[in-house]
Amino acid sequence: MSPPPPDPERLARLALWSIRGLSARTIDAAVAAYGSALDACRAPRDDLATALDLGAGTRGRLLASPEDLVSLGAALEAQVAARGGAFVLRGEAGYPRLGGLVDPPEALWVRGSLAGAGGDAGGGLPPAVAVVGARKADPGAIHLARRFGATLVAAGFTVVSGGALGVDAAAHGGAVEAGGETVAVLGSGVLRPLPARNRRLFGRMLAGRGGLVSELPPLEGARAEHFPRRNRLVAALSCAVVVVRAAEGSGSLYTARAARALGRPVFVVPAAELGAASAGGEALLADGALPVRSGEDLLAALRGETAPAAAPLDPILAALGVVPASVVEVAHATTLDPTEVAKRLAELCAEGVVRPAGAGRFMRRA
Repeated sequence: MSPPPPDPERLARLALWSIRGLSARTIDAAVAAYGSALDACRAPRDDLATALDLGAGTRGRLLASPEDLVSLGAALEAQVAARGGAFVLRGEAGYPRLGGLVDPPEALWVRGSLAGAGGDAGGGLPPAVAVVGARKADPGAIHLARRFGATLVAAGFTVVSGGALGVDAAAHGGAVEAGGETVAVLGSGVLRPLPARNRRLFGRMLAGRGGLVSELPPLEGARAEHFPRRNRLVAALSCAVVVVRAAEGSGSLYTARAARALGRPVFVVPAAELGAASAGGEALLADGALPVRSGEDLLAALRGETAPAAAPLDPILAALGVVPASVVEVAHATTLDPTEVAKRLAELCAEGVVRPAGAGRFMRRA
């Protein structure tokens, strides 16, 4: 994104937004009271805080902010521009469509590109799909999230997620590896992308025409209260949300609820046999979310087609469980030739759905 020429009014709005506790509605009230954000920034701080009826915490932060707020806005803009980023304000041409979000950010910081996130694929929906799930995900969920990411970008979608470890990183990674565009909505500032373990992934996303986006000040760290705000943006930038794995209380459930509030469909990968690890997803399914088991299922649902019938379970997979089994035991259970069983087990291990479990023994991944 190329920033427009410096404009004191834009910088004033940006500076007000950088003060924690000032919402877009509050900034609207400041403009209404003083005629412009610039004039609001030039007003005595006590008067401004009183006019806006700020709470004690926000009032204190406003009073402690730099005297010249326009210079603060300019300094923030320069910091991000030096790293190839820019900001866009609510109401400007580059601001994404957020589907009627009731509390849209006054400003978004973007490094790289939003690609299809928050764009318009027709009918007001963005050509982007969110893939979210647990940070501490099982190998099967990681494998599936990666496949979802690759399948979606191959079909022309941008993949959106929260940049976290686990399912988020796998979905971003699958999209990058397939040569597509993916956008991370951060729970920190765009000049401090967290978690640090994903820094290399973030670099690959930027190199692949994707992007990092945040409504937070550029150097802001990750805080617990940032993640609900991040998650609602993940939903708003996407035409649908896919929950790959979520326990009770997972942040992914907040993303799903935000999507429903915006009228976006929510899809869940069923995994009742995993118990607590998928309890949140199972609750979403019980509440009307739609089940999908593969990227092909998801694409069919997004296109309004009937999802394909589930393929019969591979007999070798059916013979495996959580207790390790040998090639001979699997051959006996399936009445297949042991040589054929050994070959198929090697293929299933390569696909990531079976793993070795000791000398000559195998089990299904959770």
